[in-house]
Amino acid sequence: MSPRGPDPQAAARMHAIAADLATAGLDTQVHDTRGVLDVTARLGEPGAKPIEVIMDDDGYAQVSY
Repeated sequence: MSPRGPDPQAAARMHAIAADLATAGLDTQVHDTRGVLDVTARLGEPGAKPIEVIMDDDGYAQVSY
């Protein structure tokens, strides 16, 4: 983590992941929390709790359903 923000290569990679997930129909957002990037992707159906995947630039992934 840099005091100037996330690594530009990591940022490009995270935005590319978000774009691919959006193309597949998931609602995606890239977040920058104190210089650490993560992608949040959600897939939901009406009346059901959405499936949520969170991935950060260190390779950590969390799936909630």
